[in-house]
Amino acid sequence: MSKLQDLKAQRTALYAEFKSQQEQYDGKQMPSEVRAAWDKMHAELNELDVQIDSEERRMAGEKMAVQSTIQQEERKADSKSEMVAFRNYLLGVEDPSIAKRALNGTNGGVLVPTSIADRIEKALGGISGFYSAVDVKTTTSPGNLTVPTFNGAGRRAMPVAEYAQSTRQGLTFDEVTLGAHTLRTDIIPISYELLQDSAFDIEKEIADILVEYLSAGLNYEMTNGTGDKTAMGIVKSATVVSKAGAGITYDDLVNQRKQVKAGYARNASYMMSTATECDLMLLKDGDDRPLWLPSMREGAPATLFGRPVIINDDMADGEVIFGDLKAYKARMVKGFSVIVDKSILIDHLSVALIGYCRMDGRLVNADANPVTILK
Repeated sequence: MSKLQDLKAQRTALYAEFKSQQEQYDGKQMPSEVRAAWDKMHAELNELDVQIDSEERRMAGEKMAVQSTIQQEERKADSKSEMVAFRNYLLGVEDPSIAKRALNGTNGGVLVPTSIADRIEKALGGISGFYSAVDVKTTTSPGNLTVPTFNGAGRRAMPVAEYAQSTRQGLTFDEVTLGAHTLRTDIIPISYELLQDSAFDIEKEIADILVEYLSAGLNYEMTNGTGDKTAMGIVKSATVVSKAGAGITYDDLVNQRKQVKAGYARNASYMMSTATECDLMLLKDGDDRPLWLPSMREGAPATLFGRPVIINDDMADGEVIFGDLKAYKARMVKGFSVIVDKSILIDHLSVALIGYCRMDGRLVNADANPVTILK
């Protein structure tokens, strides 16, 4: 008998005795010793209820854990089957025992297993400080995405007398349309030797190659894109603040900070290239204190005027961005696709791989100076 069954049996027997005592003295005064025993049984019933509830919760938790483990193992098995099928396909090995669910391509190419695409998507979130700092919206379909925007700069609540009528103010909501432009890698050769030697690690090899390509492309377009069949980069749409001379001075940075309203400055960051950061490390304020401060905590960014500094080497040297980077809206279509073709590089004993993603991005409320660029 299980513990739960034993507890329920104890409760059933105790409740029968408890009910019998209650019925025997129904409407009558219980003797004190009987009343004491009856109260004790009542307390024991409550305690058994607590133990039964706790045991049921424990058993339910164990059942869920077992089910979760089974589901994880099934997913691993599915992923392994996909990778075996994928690798065998690339090597020209026929394996009819494995369902080639991942190999539904067109025009002589095949789509890689979803596990590779998932690995790429997960990795991209950690490789670019800029990508992590902006507002990324992920969609499942590539149709245009309309993002409503409202510029509340200069508006505030006003004191109004009791029972006085509130002022009606027309509000105009703007909107930004984000498309789904394609970023595509070069044709990447994967040698048959690599396929034969790497076994199931081919998943990691392909994912690492594509992360390097796609992360570089995403960061560049979100930084410098012209908006023509690609994103409108933040450099092209940020409000320009002119430097007084060739180099960056303390006064230049103060003047730039002055252009960003408090609502945006509250969550603002700096962004610049490595070379520009090195130049700013030498700047000091009027009391000869350095403006640039290294982080004292591992993984945290350095600061300038107390605000985080993001390094983006796709920016030109000598330019500094300051503002709320969440005002830059990026759109990603979920899923990174990879096409593999076995024929076009056969004379090199290699298969051809092309990766691509769909994206767009632009700065909203640009007229309110949420982000400025010193140049």
